[in-house]
Amino acid sequence: MIAPVQRPSGASAVGSASWFPAVDGLRAVAAGLVFVHHLGFFSGATFSSSAGGLLDTFDVGVPVFFALSGFLLFRPQAAAILDDARLADPLRFWWRRALRIFPAYWVVLTAVYVLLRPEVSTLAPVREYWIHYLLLQIYPSDGVFWGISQAWTLAVEVSFYLVLPFLAMGARRLVIGRPTSQRALLMLAGCGGLMILSVAWRMLAMRQDWSFNTTLWLLGTVDYFAIGIALAVVHAWSQRRPVGDRVRAALEHSGWWWWLAALGVLVFIGYQLDLPRDAEGRGLWHFELYRQFGYGLVAFLLVVPPIFSPVTSSLSRALQTRPMVWLGTLSYSFYLWHTAVIEEWFQLTDRTPIFAWGLGEISFPSLALASLVVVSFTVTVALSWLTYRFVERPALAWSRRHGPGATST
Repeated sequence: MIAPVQRPSGASAVGSASWFPAVDGLRAVAAGLVFVHHLGFFSGATFSSSAGGLLDTFDVGVPVFFALSGFLLFRPQAAAILDDARLADPLRFWWRRALRIFPAYWVVLTAVYVLLRPEVSTLAPVREYWIHYLLLQIYPSDGVFWGISQAWTLAVEVSFYLVLPFLAMGARRLVIGRPTSQRALLMLAGCGGLMILSVAWRMLAMRQDWSFNTTLWLLGTVDYFAIGIALAVVHAWSQRRPVGDRVRAALEHSGWWWWLAALGVLVFIGYQLDLPRDAEGRGLWHFELYRQFGYGLVAFLLVVPPIFSPVTSSLSRALQTRPMVWLGTLSYSFYLWHTAVIEEWFQLTDRTPIFAWGLGEISFPSLALASLVVVSFTVTVALSWLTYRFVERPALAWSRRHGPGATST
């Protein structure tokens, strides 16, 4: 859910410091996984079909987005730390991130409240509005589902944005005065520490039976961001020292095999761990930690090839096709709109979406399922293009011309 960047002149065959040509395609894949995941829940296919175990795991698209954020946002910071250069201005960084996230989110959230869910105004307490508009819904124990349900991930993203400059400053203080490779290794060790912290927090929250929302806080999800931060360190290191380049070389081959391994991990999680297929139920806490570790592994396996594989590899070429890049460019707005569109389809067709997760056998005609997929995807893409064209892109352009550190006004 990061704004696309333009290809610089003279970009190398494996991507430059700021341009990764296959990343937009990966965004499209991640958004598509979440879309299919929600289709499975709303239609009941997750609970009644043989594919349900796999559909249930397609929310792994969220960890993929988190890992991408960690990589793309920490990559300039890692380079600055290795080069003893100046870190990015935090105010400028926060300003750009705010205009990346909030304008489109506010437009879609308002549309959901006013056009698609007018009944919410009579049901939701007043506090729910400002909690959701400020992306604070993951902190109350009951605040996630009144607005755009999947926007809980944006609340996590915003907390990561707030913390990232301090992580960079802490990393610089940790490694100052050391050789380049030692700096890289220490930062990688720090990423390991973040992963351990995340596991410890989730273990504590589950063992103490705290609110489920506490596992969604940044402390419980920072391991996904740490994967991307670690890859950012390796990428920056590889451009500065031969030993770092050898690490990169070990990651750049056999992209499709990485993705096939990711599919194998998802199949194992979906069919072997016997985890509940709903948002409320929990399995045994150690099995939930296995799911967390498995999703992190899948995010790693999916993110590595688009970053490190040569742009001429077959996987990179597939991710760089025009449709994939275009859909990746729309992925943020697509992510915001898709559940509201699916819900509206159910209302217009006088069907009841399966919100009561965990029900038994569910009959859902194949023709209706096909129309749900085609109509909801088409309408979501159309709304996403409009939102990107008239909200996202102008907001990004305005953020470059105004605010802290702007070069022109």
